[in-house]
Formats: sequence, structure tokens, C-alpha cells
Amino acid sequence: MRHLFFSDPEPLPALSRPTVLRIGLLFAPTAFLLLLLRLIQHATLAAPGQPAIGSLLTGPAPPLFFVLFVTISLGLWATHTWPFIRAVWLSAGTVLLGAGLTIWASILLPPWLTGWLTREAFEVVRWDLLVMLFLTLAFALWLEYARGWRRTLGLGLLHVLVPLLILLPLFELSVIRTMGTALDGSMLLYSIRHLNELTPVIASEAGPVQVGLLLLPLVITLAPLAVLRRSAARARMAEPPAWSLKKTGRVVGAALPLAALLALPPSATLPPTHRTISYAGMAHSFLEAAPWEPDRLADHVDPTALPFDTRHLRFVPTDSTRHLNVVVVILESVRSRSTTPYEPGLATTPFLNALARQALLVEQMYAVVSYTNKALIPILAGVYPELSRENVEATPGAFPAAGLPHLLRPHGYRTAFFTPAKMSFERKDQILHNLGFETIRGDAAYLKEGFHVTNYFGYEDRVMLAPSMAWIDEVTARGEPFFLSYLTLSTHHPYETPPTFRKKPFADDPRLNDYLNAMHYTDAFLEDLFDAFARRDLLASTLFVIVGDHGEAFGEHGELLHGDVLWDEAIHTPALLYNPVLFPHAGRIAGNRSQVDVLPTIAEVLGYRIEGGSYPGVSLLQPVPDGRVVYHSARHGNQALALRQDSLKFFYYDRRRPMQVFDIHNDPFERRDLAAQLDPDVLKSVELNLLLWRRGVQQIYHTSKPRAEQLAAR
Repeated sequence: MRHLFFSDPEPLPALSRPTVLRIGLLFAPTAFLLLLLRLIQHATLAAPGQPAIGSLLTGPAPPLFFVLFVTISLGLWATHTWPFIRAVWLSAGTVLLGAGLTIWASILLPPWLTGWLTREAFEVVRWDLLVMLFLTLAFALWLEYARGWRRTLGLGLLHVLVPLLILLPLFELSVIRTMGTALDGSMLLYSIRHLNELTPVIASEAGPVQVGLLLLPLVITLAPLAVLRRSAARARMAEPPAWSLKKTGRVVGAALPLAALLALPPSATLPPTHRTISYAGMAHSFLEAAPWEPDRLADHVDPTALPFDTRHLRFVPTDSTRHLNVVVVILESVRSRSTTPYEPGLATTPFLNALARQALLVEQMYAVVSYTNKALIPILAGVYPELSRENVEATPGAFPAAGLPHLLRPHGYRTAFFTPAKMSFERKDQILHNLGFETIRGDAAYLKEGFHVTNYFGYEDRVMLAPSMAWIDEVTARGEPFFLSYLTLSTHHPYETPPTFRKKPFADDPRLNDYLNAMHYTDAFLEDLFDAFARRDLLASTLFVIVGDHGEAFGEHGELLHGDVLWDEAIHTPALLYNPVLFPHAGRIAGNRSQVDVLPTIAEVLGYRIEGGSYPGVSLLQPVPDGRVVYHSARHGNQALALRQDSLKFFYYDRRRPMQVFDIHNDPFERRDLAAQLDPDVLKSVELNLLLWRRGVQQIYHTSKPRAEQLAAR
């Protein structure tokens, strides 16, 4: 085995062809496959309508001609000078060849076949190609001049490194396709630590093509071993190297587009989410200094008001207390702009629209973090979630708040949570237990016959209807009020609906159309749910709160799904309050509202006074306070934060890029950045506000005993 992997046949003269051939057989297909994977990653995340590479090479660009001239000259010179230069050129040329041919294909082939090959796409692989060139040259020198154990070590590293160079981008592609966000250093570490939970999510995208790709690293690393053992190859390699202008011209011509692109200045339009789609970007994300280190949070003793303290909060009955049932329906991945109440011309949710005509519709409800398990915290506990990818909320005893189930149970309420989703993913069952739910039912608790799997997390929404109604019948038979929460699932990526469900043509984009049809299916589930309550005569005695956990992006700003997306397509969600007795007439709730407002709203409707703590929310039944600030965070708070006050929305990226500002009232689709028109002092004030908010939230989650004088609401 050692002879097979870590040695060449009898040594040839210096700068041997076996070394060049080994390097070429390993790095040429690796570079080509890496380039292809990176481009697919970019195409999955990128917005349509970006300029093609061909227009950049055929247009007036004098610097490109200089790059082409130097490349041709170097190639011609290298083919008939020192053998050392020849070996280096041949090994590096194999890397350039595959990449260059791909770029030529984007110029010569029809746009319908290669329209996804854009300059922005190659921007994400620029540094990877340079890394591949460096590794090619480094290993060429190492294997050519090292002897003994040093050469054996180099061969071992080479054959281990090549599969890893392909496996990492394969894993990144799976994460992008399933979770809608590119990997960075912190997310990679998180994925490694939680690989057992992420495996079914990533496996959901695995088909014959993906399995074949996983075998390619093995094939590539074994290919040179087989070739170098063939007698015909040995005889060919023993011949003196032949030079011809024609052969050299082919290699140089194929590599010219890549050389030109490597020399182009960086693109200013590349979204920040794409900047880790490279080995260099991944390494940089590891080296970025985190503004917050949890183990040092206790050292901060600034007299800054913390955002909330509800660990000792309680509901106190008053003369107006009423024992209404409460049902909170959390709609998975539903954005407001794709529902009929907010977009009347789009008939995706006719039942929700009919319900809104008899309810209080919240015009501007916003998610705090566009991620389901984080969104459960503000909706069901009225506080901000911990602002990192770590699932702190699922740690027993570490949750620093009292959830609505916990607050209502002392007043005789029975509590339950139903969802078609798997409870094992990120320990959702422990999160719900920390919130205070007595009964927790996930996909393992249901009889599946007659129902269909809609995505990698579980079954269609209707699977939970009969079991939840059976639970309600049991509770109401005892004369007890209940607090019940549903989390739907069918509108989660990849937006599959049961095969018996008839789809409608809502949009030309197939993925968006699947999403809108999944929303149409969930709307039908809501209708069935309300019919079940009507048959039990429970509508008048139940407060219904319907709210989205977050929205969904479809390339409006170069991003897909949700993950760390802070644009309004991912955080503006539908929300309404329904009870035919309390709210007999339709109404609108205006102003900037947040998911943290759900808890004080339920307390006010039920007639409870809140004592023993401070919380950040404002009842939806009360007017918005003057100058109210609504906060948003990427799932990892070090990536991006956002703040909206009145009509302005501010994006902050920890100084990795300039702050952005949009006037949402006049620019609801966030197209015109106004940051340059604002006073720099205003931007600095917003930055300080966001940093203090983030620090306060993290301090609460990572400091066991906050200072008493800091427990004041903002």
C-alpha cells in the first residue's frame, strides 16, 4: 500500500514527467470541480439579471489587453526555457485550463445554458483559483526536490488534501440549498458540533448527482496512482518533452479568460452573504474578532439598562380578568407580501383574507430573528432570543425568561404545543419545555397514514389537526381553559405539498410558485382548524393570534430563504387578532410592531396585570410610543443588525461594510440607500444603540446574575 500511494516508479531525471502528471491528474479535475461547485453555490444565492462575463471581455477594457499580452508571452517563453519553468508551467496550466474553458463556454454558448456564469459568480472563486495555483506550484516543487521521508510526507498530504478540497464545498452547497445561507467560520464549527441534527436536513438534497459528487474525490485521488503504474504511461513519460507552438497556444488561449478575470478589480455588488464562498473568505471569517466573548460579559458593569428581565415576571388577576382560551398559530416561513390580506391581487390565502375582514390586522409586524427556533422566543416569551447560532434557549435552566405557558399555568390553564416538525432538530422539545409547555407533540406523536411528508422536517400541516382537537376535547371536558400553540411546516423549504393537492399558477418562477402553493395549502389548513373550533362552539371563547415566525427571500436582494436575511421579505410577517366577541368589527393596527408585542397583548386581552419584571414589548391594542425602536438581528448577531424607527430602517454590519438606510414608507422594497444623505452623527448614534442592545441581550443570556440596577426597560 505504501508503495502504491507514496512512491513513484524508479526515479527519472530531475523535473520528471511523473511529478507533473501526478500534479495535473490531481489538481486539474479538482480545480475544475471546485470552480463548478462555487459557481453553483453562487447561482443558488444570487439574484437574477447580473451582467455576463462575455460583456466584460468583449467591451472596452484596456487593462485586459495588457494581461492577455503578458500571459501569452509568459506561456511562449516557459515552453522552451529551463525544464524547471516547463514543469511549473505545465502543472499550473492544468489548473488554468479547466477554469479557462468554463469561462470561454460562458461567452460562446447560448445564454439559456450558461446565463448563470456571471462576473459576480467568478468573484467568489477568484481567491480559490489562486489558492489552487499556489498549492499546485508548492507541491510541484516539494515532490520534485524532496527525497526520502519528506517526499513520502508530501505525497501523503497531497492525496489527503485533494478530497478535502472538494468535500468542503460539497458540504457548503448542501447547507446553502437546505438552509439558505452560506457557511462562515462560526457556522462551520456549529455544523460540525451538531452534525447528527443537520444530517437529515442536508441528506434531503441528496440524489444520484450528489452521491456521485461525493465519490468524485475518491476517484480523483486514485486516478494518478492507476495511470502512473501503466507501462504505456511509463514509456510515454520517459520520452523527452516535446514543444510546439500550437500546443502551447491552446493552453494559453484556454487560460486567457481566467487570467483576465483574476486581474479584474473586486466587484462592489457582491452581497456580503457571498463573501465566504471561498477558502480565503472562510479563513477570514475564522479570524474576525467577535465583539462579544460570553465568558467576559460579566466584566462589563456599565450602568446600561438591559433590554428585559422576565424571569420573575407574573400575571396578576384584576377585576377585568377573563378566562378565554388562547390559540397562537405560528406560520412557518410566511411573508406578508405573499398573502392576500397584504397583497389583495394575490389569491394565495383566501381564508386568511376572509378572517382579516373580521379581525384586527397588524399592518407592520416584524420578526426579531428570521429563524424559527429563535422566533419562538419573542412570540411565546415576549423577550429577545440569544443572538448567536448556538442554541442557548434549549439549555435546561439557562433560559432567562418566563414563557406564556409558564405564566398562565398558575391561573388554571392547560398548555400544549403541536407541530408536524421533528422535535429532535436543535432540541426544539427542550426549548418548548423551557417555555413552560406541559404537552408537546411533534411528528413522532402522530399517526401518519393518509398524510404525506412535505420536507425534511416532517409532514403536512393537517397531520396535527385531529390529535390537537382530541387534546382540546379532553381539556374542555374538564372545564379548564387552555393555551395552545401551533407551528405549521408545509411552507418551509423545499415547499412541497401533498400529491393530492392541486397547484395553481401563482408565479412564473417555479420555486416561488411552489412556495405560494404551499402557502395556499396552509391557508386551507387554517380553514379546517377554524371549522373544527366552530363545530365545538369555541370561537367566541377563544382569542386567536396568527403570526409568522419569519418571511422568505427569493433573490430580491441577492439572498434566498431566510437564515440571516434582514430585508423585509424575510422579517415582515402577517399578524392578526381574532375573536368575534371582543373584536366584532375589522380593524387595522398601525405602527412598527415586533413579535415581542404578543405577550403583553395576550396579557391585556385576558385582563392580567404584569408584575415582577420588565419586558420590551408593547400591547398591540395600545398606540405605538413616540420614537419606538424595533430591533432585528441576523441569527448570528455579529453578522448584521438592523433597527427601524418611524419610517427609517438602518442596517449595521459590524463595520465590515458601510451602514445602509432605507425609507420604508417611500421605498418599501428597500432599493434606494439613503445613508450618504444623513448626518454622520445620526449613523453613529444608531450604531451605538444597536451595539448596546446586542450587548444587553447577550449579557442577560451569558451572565447568571445581572446587576439589579441594570434591570430597567429601554
